[in-house]
Amino acid sequence: MMSGKEVFIAEHDSWVGSVILTEKHLVTSTGKGQISIWDYNNGIKTSSVIAHDGAIRTISLVNNQEILFSGGRDAKVKMLTFPDLNIIDEFEYHSGEVRRIAVDASGTEVFSGDSKGGVFILNVRSRSVRNLFKLEGQMIRSIAFSERFNLLGVTTSTGEVVMWDVENEIIKWRAQGHNGHSVGVAFHPAKEVVATSGQDKTIRLWNLNNGALIDSVVGHEGTVTSVVFSHDGKWLIAASRDETISIWRVFDLQK
Repeated sequence: MMSGKEVFIAEHDSWVGSVILTEKHLVTSTGKGQISIWDYNNGIKTSSVIAHDGAIRTISLVNNQEILFSGGRDAKVKMLTFPDLNIIDEFEYHSGEVRRIAVDASGTEVFSGDSKGGVFILNVRSRSVRNLFKLEGQMIRSIAFSERFNLLGVTTSTGEVVMWDVENEIIKWRAQGHNGHSVGVAFHPAKEVVATSGQDKTIRLWNLNNGALIDSVVGHEGTVTSVVFSHDGKWLIAASRDETISIWRVFDLQK
């Protein structure tokens, strides 16, 4: 159970597609194509822009917190300055809605997946784009990039989990991860473990090298929409459509 003081409520005129929290700001995107930045110390919206024609389901901030990337229903990837939200570039290479974006630490390479099953890598400096692979008849639900292991994890609408070896440009392994949609995906910060979540209400841990299932738990009464590891790797946090968030000790999940 969570406890504490409610700082402020950031009201929007549409559903919220994605959020990012920094030391000073809350960044949000909406179903109407708007990106906004809020100072959560005083609840004031400091900047806002209509960045896409239609919904924005994904935003990603580069590590230096000077550049923000967004992906929208208009099939475009956009590059904005942060925190003033000036659009400085846009890229159009997807054939469907951009469902998820992941960016490397330098902000040079942008990985993205779309509603038509395409997974791409964009080099921002050279503006070159490569289609890494396409999963026919599937929608990409989420992607995550591990800088440490140089791997890209992908979840899909048919329940698959796909692990892409970025250096060798091959699928390292793929598994039928969940019944229904595989939704969330997250890499452990140190261990060779990846976590996924799904429409079947489960959270699953996989061996990063061979895709072997390490553990599976039913922790919710609805689709588990997102998973993330704590920075120290001791905790796994999961969010669900059942309107709850669960926190798991990683050691307990692996026992």
